[in-house]
Amino acid sequence: MEDYKAQDNALTNNAVTLLERNLTELQRLQLERILDANLYRNLDHLSLQTKNAVLLIQKNPRIDWVTIQNEIDESYSKDKNATGVVIYLDWKEVEKGKEKRISIKGKIGKAN
Repeated sequence: MEDYKAQDNALTNNAVTLLERNLTELQRLQLERILDANLYRNLDHLSLQTKNAVLLIQKNPRIDWVTIQNEIDESYSKDKNATGVVIYLDWKEVEKGKEKRISIKGKIGKAN
């Protein structure tokens, strides 16, 4: 089985490196064209957007689906007769029995 976490880390590091290189280039252009106010503002805006992209890549506010998939794979390897999985994703702590969860039911095909 492939190690998707290692692949994800490598891609994340590569993306951050490329964006940081672009950021350095934008800053160099800002210094070279400091008297062109419009260009300077545009480059400043692009620099800010690039920094935001780096932040999103590094912090990754999304759910770690790879970890969930690995847990499913491990559980299935232990019980080949399993026909599905129930997953609760809670974003707020509440008293047991007072949970208000949305139910999503569907059939998921096997990925290629």
